[in-house]
Amino acid sequence: MIDLWYLDTVNVSQIDMESMLKSLPNNMHKEIMRFQNHQDRRLKLYSKLMVKKYFEVSNRTFSWSNWQISPGGKPFYSGGKKFNISHSGSFVTVAFSDKEIGIDIEKCSDFDISTVLDYLHVQEKEFILDANDSSDAFFTVWTRKEAYLKAKGIGIVEGLHHENCLEPSIGFENKWFTTSLSIAANYKLALCSQIPNIQINKLELDPTLFYNE
Repeated sequence: MIDLWYLDTVNVSQIDMESMLKSLPNNMHKEIMRFQNHQDRRLKLYSKLMVKKYFEVSNRTFSWSNWQISPGGKPFYSGGKKFNISHSGSFVTVAFSDKEIGIDIEKCSDFDISTVLDYLHVQEKEFILDANDSSDAFFTVWTRKEAYLKAKGIGIVEGLHHENCLEPSIGFENKWFTTSLSIAANYKLALCSQIPNIQINKLELDPTLFYNE
């Protein structure tokens, strides 16, 4: 089973955020404060607090010292459950799994899709061009693509056009399974893992859950 936790940070105040920031290790506090935009700080803060809360409510031991970053830049918890983080707009999402997992959320916006179409798989490009709403179709493709690449731990440059991520399963010997979900209007979200027909347990969190951190 995959646990999908998500929350909307839109109503989190500056005062509440500053209080919660104090609960983080000094290096993480500094990392978040490097972001000039208040919203970026909120998203980064909650993404970390959500992982910590998940371990705590699952009766798992949690220590910030076990929070590591892979050579590809993917956060992981040493010796613990796999997780992956994505945020966009005001939403933060974290997916937890026993196997490698990738997640991507995107707020649908005006975007010149012509700048990236030629870099996609030919069938993905056809799907977008044939759609009644090309922007909606693009973000469906893009989130599935990002989730797949994040699950594998590779970058966009290395794998943008090699696989058709509209297929429910990708690859041959090591198959990856991708699915699209809905959690809010005007957002697209996708998950990718190596678990077929996986049950996804979605949970929307209240930001106040973290106010006593």
